[in-house]
Amino acid sequence: MTIESIESYYLHTVMPNPSPFTIYHTVTILPARSIHATIALSAMSPGSTPQGAGGGGGYIKRWGFISDPGHEVQVDPPPDFEHNAVSIPNCTFITFGLTCEIAWAIAVATIHYYARS
Repeated sequence: MTIESIESYYLHTVMPNPSPFTIYHTVTILPARSIHATIALSAMSPGSTPQGAGGGGGYIKRWGFISDPGHEVQVDPPPDFEHNAVSIPNCTFITFGLTCEIAWAIAVATIHYYARS
């Protein structure tokens, strides 16, 4: 498949306390398009407390796609920092997540739009 265009998004969050904090960024894709999406942690500065060191990660939270005319399926897997790339035919939206705790973190999310056939 040929890539027609690419979009990138910058996510940044700070959480100095020992409690996870997550931000989400949702991209609506209308009309539906076939895509390949990725998210990568590009910088992080973990802090430290008596409870332990901080950390963070980026992941793909959820997405939707058209399975049949007029029928959208929404996929919402459990959060997983290893879930950082997915190809989705007829995608209608995608949500990226970035979580950190006792840290600040930056991630870059990228959507590759396949050429329409």
